[in-house]
Amino acid sequence: MLIAPWTSRFHGTGMEEGPAVLAAALGGVGRRAPVTLGGPAAAALAAVSRAMEGEDGRPLALLGECTLAPAALAATRRRHDHVALVWIDAHGDLNTPATSPSGFLGGMPFAILLGWCHDELRLAAGLDAVFPTDRAVLVGARDLDPGEVEAIARTGLVATADIAAALAALPADALLHVHLDGDVLDPAVAPGVDFPAPGGWTAEEFRAECAALNASGRVVAVSVCCGTPAKDRDGRGARAYAAAVEALLA
Repeated sequence: MLIAPWTSRFHGTGMEEGPAVLAAALGGVGRRAPVTLGGPAAAALAAVSRAMEGEDGRPLALLGECTLAPAALAATRRRHDHVALVWIDAHGDLNTPATSPSGFLGGMPFAILLGWCHDELRLAAGLDAVFPTDRAVLVGARDLDPGEVEAIARTGLVATADIAAALAALPADALLHVHLDGDVLDPAVAPGVDFPAPGGWTAEEFRAECAALNASGRVVAVSVCCGTPAKDRDGRGARAYAAAVEALLA
C-alpha cells in the first residue's frame, strides 16, 4: 500500500491527510511516496510512478489528489501492456485548460492520460503513449462540466452508471486498473469529499460495485483519491472508502 499525500493545494490544505487516514482504516500504515507537499505536479507524478514499481501483488495507491492518478496507471501499464482503466468518480476529471472553469489540475487527470492536454505531465507520469479511449470507461459521473460532456460525445469515451455496463464496454480479456474517487458516494455518506455532488451512491452500493469488479478476476491495481479527513469528523466516509477497497481487493 503506497501513501502519496501530495496535493497541489489549489483549494487549500487538508486533502494531503486523506491517504494516511484511509491507510489506517484499512488496518495498515503503508509506504510513503517521496513527494513534496504543494511541490510541482510533474515531480510528484514522477515520484509516484517510480514508487509504485516497488509495490507487490495488486498495488494500491492512496492519493491526496486525483492529479496523481496517471502515475499509478503508468506503473500498472508497465506491468500489463494491455490494461484497461475503470475510472469511478462523481466528476469526469476530463477538463482541459480550455474547458476548465477553475484551472484546477485535479479536474484534468483523466484528460491528461488520454492525451487531451498537458502532455508534459503525462510524460512525467511515465505514460509515454497516450492511453487509448476505447480502453477506458467513466463510471458513476453525475457532475460534468459542459466541456466534458462535449468531449465525451466527440471522442466516444464510454460513461456508464454501473460496473456491469463498464465491463461490457471494455475488451473481455483486458486486465483492469481501477481508480476510485470517494465523491462517487453521496455527500451524506462521505462528508469529507471536497467537491460534493448530491445524488451519489450509498456505502453499500459502492461496496457492491467494487465487489462486482473483484468478481471479474481482472483487477490488477487500484488507486484511490481519499478526501479531506477534517470534513469527515465521525470517519463515516473513510469507513465507506475502506469497505469498498476491501471488497475490490478481497
